[in-house]
Amino acid sequence: MSDFKNLRSTYPKDSDYPERTHLLLALTRVLDGSLYDALEYPFSTEKNGAGEYIPLAQRRPSARNKFLPNRRQ
Repeated sequence: MSDFKNLRSTYPKDSDYPERTHLLLALTRVLDGSLYDALEYPFSTEKNGAGEYIPLAQRRPSARNKFLPNRRQ
């Protein structure tokens, strides 16, 4: 599974809408910089409260960027 598909699987999904809607909402998260907001742990947290290792795929990245600059209106 690709990284994006794995990340997309963490997003809430409404079964009343088609798969295309879920994909478009995920791509919107890429553009507005919120694609990692669904991940609970920051990158620097290696263990959860129970002392278990948190895989990198379940941690937010340490550096964030918006893909599109703010446009002047």
